[in-house]
Amino acid sequence: SFGPNGEFTNVTNRVFKDLKRFWNIPTDIQIADAHGTIYNNVPLVVAMVKEFFTYGGGPVPDDIALDLALTLQEVFGSPQFHYFNNPLLTFNAFASTAEPEYGIAKKIVMGDGIQQAYADLGYSDVATQAILAHEYGHHVQFAKNVNFVNSPEGTRRTELMADAFAAYFLTHKRGSALNWKRVQEFLGVFYTIGDCAFSDDGHHGTPNQRMKAAEFGNQLANQAQKQGQILTSEAFIVLFDAALPAIIAPDAD
Repeated sequence: SFGPNGEFTNVTNRVFKDLKRFWNIPTDIQIADAHGTIYNNVPLVVAMVKEFFTYGGGPVPDDIALDLALTLQEVFGSPQFHYFNNPLLTFNAFASTAEPEYGIAKKIVMGDGIQQAYADLGYSDVATQAILAHEYGHHVQFAKNVNFVNSPEGTRRTELMADAFAAYFLTHKRGSALNWKRVQEFLGVFYTIGDCAFSDDGHHGTPNQRMKAAEFGNQLANQAQKQGQILTSEAFIVLFDAALPAIIAPDAD
């Protein structure tokens, strides 16, 4: 379920189904939830700590893993963290490739916190769709072998491309068919998480660049309205890369 009380389950599943129909990539992608209540499952947290972390360059000892799990349970289960339901605990969504060695499939993870926070700001009609469409855009990139370069410019390209993919789907009449003005209002808030850390390998693009990328996607959707056509992901990527210099160029003013 999605949301602390399952309130975003229907919209998440519906939009995920629409995205799989919309883009021409394999649909063997799973959608997963992320709840703060995971920190109340001590054995699971212990297993996660031992699997994914090291201590002094080696495996985490059982007693240290247990102590950390119990500490997280106590802290995040307190009233200050709303008894595991503070949005900050799951204020994230991400896409991941398959990891066969861990038995992990292609996946999109949607946190309760990020959906709830933007709903509380008055964007329940668009937030889940926009966040999920951006993460699905990364799976389009995975499927089409877009090069993920671990550099400020490389990360900015892939993140801005995912923004453009999302806006195209959100406003295309065969996608979510949302009103562009409403999408813009949400993105104006959402893209405040854009950054100006130009030398950071995690640079997502400035808020202005992210909005320009979204406007590019919306313009392509508008051009397709008469024919009702959906661009192939390959064609979209070519068009985006051609437009990228203008998207990242400084504003004239």
